[in-house]
Amino acid sequence: MIHMKLDIFDCLCEGEHSPLGIDNPQPRLSWKVRNPHNGDYQQAYQVQAAHSDLSGGFSSPDWDSGRVESSQSLWVPWGGNALPPRATCRWRVRIWNADNEVSEWSEVQTFQTGLYDRQQWTGEWIGDCEEVPTPHSFYDYSPKSGYQSVGATAADDSKWFQVYLLRTESFEEVVLVPASLDAHIDFGFPERFIIEAADDEHFRGERRLIADCRATDYPRPGGKEQRFSVSGVGGRYVRVTVTRQVPNPTRAGEFVIAMRELRVMSKGKDLARLKPVQVVDSQDFAWLARHLTDWEPAEVIEARVRQLQENTGSDTAYAALYLQKTIQCPKNMARASVWLCGLGLHELYVNGRRVGDAQLAPPFTNYDHSVVYNAYDITGYLQAEDNAISVILGNGWFASSNPDLTGNERAPWRKAPRMLLEGLIETNDGRQTTFASDPTWKVARGPITYSGPRGGEDYDARLELPEWGHPNRDSARWQSANGVTAPKGRLCAKRGYPLKKAGELAPVSILPGPDGSWLIRFARPISGWTKIRLRGERGKTVTLTHDGVSTHAIGRYQVNRFTLGDAGEQEFETRFSHFGFNELRIDGLEAKPDAADIRAVEVYNSMPQTGTLQSSDDRLQRIFKALMQTHRSYCLDHPLDPLREKMGWTQDAQNMMQTALYLTDSGPMYRKWFSDFIEAQDERGFIPPIVPTAGWGYDGSFNCPWWSGCVVLLPWWHYLHCGDPQILAEGYDAMKRYVGYLETIAEDGIIRWGLGDWMEIGSVNVTVGFPTRTPVPLTSTLAYSSYCRILSETAKILGHTADVQRFAQLGESVARSFHKTFWNEGTESYAADSQTAHAMVLYFDMVPQALREKALQRLLENLDQHGNHLSTGFIGTLFLLLQLSRSGRSDVAMKVATQPDYPGWLHVIDTLGFPLLMENWRGDLAFMPSCMGPIGAWFFEGLAGIRPDPSGAGFKHFLIAPGLNSGLRELDVSYEGPYGRISVAWTSDGDRRQLTVEVPFNTTASLLLEGSGWRADGDAPPRAGAGAGASGGIELTSGIHRL
Repeated sequence: MIHMKLDIFDCLCEGEHSPLGIDNPQPRLSWKVRNPHNGDYQQAYQVQAAHSDLSGGFSSPDWDSGRVESSQSLWVPWGGNALPPRATCRWRVRIWNADNEVSEWSEVQTFQTGLYDRQQWTGEWIGDCEEVPTPHSFYDYSPKSGYQSVGATAADDSKWFQVYLLRTESFEEVVLVPASLDAHIDFGFPERFIIEAADDEHFRGERRLIADCRATDYPRPGGKEQRFSVSGVGGRYVRVTVTRQVPNPTRAGEFVIAMRELRVMSKGKDLARLKPVQVVDSQDFAWLARHLTDWEPAEVIEARVRQLQENTGSDTAYAALYLQKTIQCPKNMARASVWLCGLGLHELYVNGRRVGDAQLAPPFTNYDHSVVYNAYDITGYLQAEDNAISVILGNGWFASSNPDLTGNERAPWRKAPRMLLEGLIETNDGRQTTFASDPTWKVARGPITYSGPRGGEDYDARLELPEWGHPNRDSARWQSANGVTAPKGRLCAKRGYPLKKAGELAPVSILPGPDGSWLIRFARPISGWTKIRLRGERGKTVTLTHDGVSTHAIGRYQVNRFTLGDAGEQEFETRFSHFGFNELRIDGLEAKPDAADIRAVEVYNSMPQTGTLQSSDDRLQRIFKALMQTHRSYCLDHPLDPLREKMGWTQDAQNMMQTALYLTDSGPMYRKWFSDFIEAQDERGFIPPIVPTAGWGYDGSFNCPWWSGCVVLLPWWHYLHCGDPQILAEGYDAMKRYVGYLETIAEDGIIRWGLGDWMEIGSVNVTVGFPTRTPVPLTSTLAYSSYCRILSETAKILGHTADVQRFAQLGESVARSFHKTFWNEGTESYAADSQTAHAMVLYFDMVPQALREKALQRLLENLDQHGNHLSTGFIGTLFLLLQLSRSGRSDVAMKVATQPDYPGWLHVIDTLGFPLLMENWRGDLAFMPSCMGPIGAWFFEGLAGIRPDPSGAGFKHFLIAPGLNSGLRELDVSYEGPYGRISVAWTSDGDRRQLTVEVPFNTTASLLLEGSGWRADGDAPPRAGAGAGASGGIELTSGIHRL
């Protein structure tokens, strides 16, 4: 019997709608079902798929699963033969419900396979040259004071710094060069210390003594180099361990270590010069660890900066490449496809028309590990007979030209732009015609005379190519393309949603600025670029400077220059750069610009919104609006700050991932980013603090287990929310290696390394966010223990039996060491003035059961002492809000979330007037969700109470524990999950409440309610018992439930 109301929708292949170019020859399928009746589920399914029959029917499918008895409708394995490359496959599905009624077939879906390995590509890598110039590094332009540690509260707080010589070396002398700060010579030079050499990074094996100065205070050097001669000593590492620091003359009550240089001399040569440095912690950019081995005199740096500032013109070595070839198309064409890897960024055109609307393709990766190709359907772009296939190549991160903090201008993969292209035209009678990149293509330099991901773009309309987009056109400006080397990385298909233009903003004000410029302001900060219409004489240049935070780069930053050609009116728009900005400065105009000629174009990841919130409290609505806009602006192919750093800081997975997974369908974005984590892992198991990385961040600075350790956290949270065990299988070795790395640096189970709860209230200063309330070892060790538990659970899911017990026992051992180290019997607390500490020990169940109430009481007391203002930072905010609600104190969490003054969300949004969330609670630095974004997870998991259940990953089974005591009169929260819509809504009228819960088809939920007296649709009160979930809650089947 056919059930007409069983509606199959949202059919996916590898988690995407009708994907092109997938790498998996046996892809997994998913679907959702709507049914107006409660309590229904899928009993069985049938899938049919066809790729060899072009007629469009399923009379002889290549795969027919037949009826499969299974409730699985998410990540369903392919049961047919492996699909060939470049195959277009159609598929459909139907299901049988609990009453054995069968649905109609779903609408026919399509997907296309890609090219699985390099041997399946017939094309060659082409460009016009091999190399681009290598500029000075960011640090060649930066002041170099030496190295300085983060301030300590006690002189005997032991810290170390060391240089890695790359191989075992013999040397005769170690030299310590004192630092100076203003009038303070010998600034930070330690009073007591020991210098040693070793071959082991952690100095756990043989240590070779160079100098032991720990018995008495070392004499003040008086600004002179201190030389320590040795004989017959060598090693790969030279470490200085400081056992007594000196007072910081610039900050009362603080002790500090500083050193201008560390030299390791052998036969007059400094073996340490430009070698990697590792430290416990370090201060801001003038005092980085690396400056111990790359120090230069100030006058040398100043001369270099002057030379850079004097060079304001375009660097045409970074011009875009224009490539073109004429192909012929048969008259009976059925479909046509192109697979293109165009590095660093590309746009594809057919007969002068841009193909598709994706922007800034392909994604940034570590090009030595992977390079991404994009698949395009060009069927509707071709005409009979001759066609011009054209590609523009920009530099992107593949050939970045601007020196920046993270060293992209010196990336190991850095080459001139290049492309690999494969084309296929299929006819109605089954014939195939191919075309590919090779030296028969033509290449030219055109109007884009410069492009860079930080620097911006220059466009000279006088250099436009009249042959562009026209078949069989040529001129002396076009040359034959050259064969170039292939990047080292493996070719892989683009996955996830593309970046797209999302809208435009008109100026809200245009005011005169300095030197004849005009200052344009938009309603709010955006992530994207600008476009402008210009009129004027040929050769006139107009400069557009987008405001931003350029402290992490040297030279031009977010600048576009447009030079007019012959046309009377011309429109210019950025192609290969991406900016974060709120204001625009225009230079070169003779009159005030017209607002109608200027637009800010928003560009971000096109993942659809999945989460909504409506409440009776307008304050929450304002926070939700700012949160959503911040999230959108922060997400390209991976999360990043568009305003300043433009890099993917790993900790953003910890503080924002759960929020993001509720707000939008961001699972594919995090899936891509996790691949970057794996590719960045070194032989130690260590992960740098940004991924992808050009090599920056392996020295341990600006990092923490809550940053790099997201290689464990990210795949676990992705699995819980998206239900895909494959991410655990692919990431297991990387997860395991990282926990192994933590094992090597743990001291009696305690991890003392890391940034800690960065930017917590009371942190060191505006830019240096080291915590002063929560000990760094406390949060770092909490991470270590939680990762052991996650790894044990992951091992159980994947069937790695021996690892289940091993990592469970390791986690328990760390937990015991943690409690022994941090629990203070006198104060009955883990850290006297730390909300982060007590929220996290409760959240991660690190406190003995007998002390849980005391830990909760310390947390509530601390909040009360601060007037229910939070004091947490990047790490702690998420766990503070979630644990308050899990402890039944959504009323307190609500007070924390809605404080109107500092520190709080409304202080930034209402008092300071920022429409986006900012980097810290003062509203300083960049717009990003790192401090404030976790409130989104609380909206869904704390207020609405929607939580994934590890035993039913992907919300196959989930928990609902609504925060009914929050004080909200009305709340309506929905989330479009992997199986369908989950919603929780309530209204309160005096003592009467009405709660409505929606559970998707084919899923169940455990409802945990506060209080008694609840009745379902006027019937008897619901009770736990028969049919209750493992949590002890009321077990709900699919459908809409009103209580």
